[in-house]
Formats: sequence, C-alpha cells, structure tokens
Amino acid sequence: MKLRNILALCCAVILSLISCSKDKEEPAKDTLVGSEWTWSRVSSNQNIRENATLKFTSEKEGVILAASYNHEDGRVFEGKHRLDFTYELKGSSITLNATEFDKDENKTVVGAIKGTLDRAKGTLDLPSTEDGKDVTMIFHRK
Repeated sequence: MKLRNILALCCAVILSLISCSKDKEEPAKDTLVGSEWTWSRVSSNQNIRENATLKFTSEKEGVILAASYNHEDGRVFEGKHRLDFTYELKGSSITLNATEFDKDENKTVVGAIKGTLDRAKGTLDLPSTEDGKDVTMIFHRK
C-alpha cells in the first residue's frame, strides 16, 4: 500500500512539472525591430555637421535618414538623404544591402556594408571609405 502511494505521489509530481513547463512563456526573441540608432560628426574645419538615424523597421528591412549642414560664408546649405536597406544578422556580424536612387545619374545604386553589432555597448560599427580613406561610422542605440 505504501509503495502504491509513493508511485502515485511521484506521478503527480512529474505531471505537475510537465504542466508547469508548458505554462512558461518562451523568452522574448532578441530583435532589432523598432530600434533606432544615431550617428553624428562635425568636420575638422567646423563648417560641416552631419547626422544620421538608422531605424530597423522589420526583421529584414530598415532605413537610414541622414542630414548634412554646411555653413559657408554666412550661408547654410542643407542636404537630406534617405537610404533604404535590407539586412542580415548573424551573431554580432551584420550585412546591410542598401538601395538608393541617384538623381544625378538617374539610376538605382545598390551597395553592401558589413558591420559589427555590439549589443552590450549599444553600438553598431559600419565601415566605409570617404575620399580614399577608411572611416567607421559608429551608431549608438537610442
């Protein structure tokens, strides 16, 4: 009789553990969707100020909104730029495939940028080349 009670108790505990594990919610998926990242710089001669906001709009797409301000001889020139992209994230490595319409050449331009995402620091490093020099744009999570 005691053995039967022990077995019944063991079965009850096991069934209880199984039902508890099913009730637990799965952990939230680590996603970039909805996150915003910012970057800015001022040129060495202090005449040009640039900033950009990078937004991940879905699991595979995003947009970069950039603006530049040039103060020259008391005049201000302002430029705005939109760059749509798709992205692929593997660990801390991210690849952005950007498309943009070039008004001057009247065609769509496609380019790929490979960068590094550091979730702990909240930074996204995107290397590029400017005037023949290697430059890294470091975006910071908002």
